[in-house]
Amino acid sequence: MTIKTWQRRCEEHPDHDGIVSDGMIQARMQEEIDELRTAIEQAKEPVAWISHSQNLLSWDKFYDDMTPLYTAPRQWQGLTRREFLDTTQGLEDLEDCWMAIEAALRSKNA
Repeated sequence: MTIKTWQRRCEEHPDHDGIVSDGMIQARMQEEIDELRTAIEQAKEPVAWISHSQNLLSWDKFYDDMTPLYTAPRQWQGLTRREFLDTTQGLEDLEDCWMAIEAALRSKNA
């Protein structure tokens, strides 16, 4: 998707005989906002990677423990009750449950 500049958007807009109302300006600004929102939502590739264990911020992923960084925050994905029960099934130790839940959340939000 190509985001048009304001000048380009004006050049492509039909001529209104030199009359521009506040409603026209608001409609055109809303079009621009909608296009930008769509572009941000479609940006699924990380812009960088971070590794806390290596104290490294990089454009490329060098280590398995690196976490992707995105241009816009992604919606946090929690565990459903079924996923929680499946993740902790058979685990009796609280620390094992905690680690399994943490791993499931990391996997779901990677």
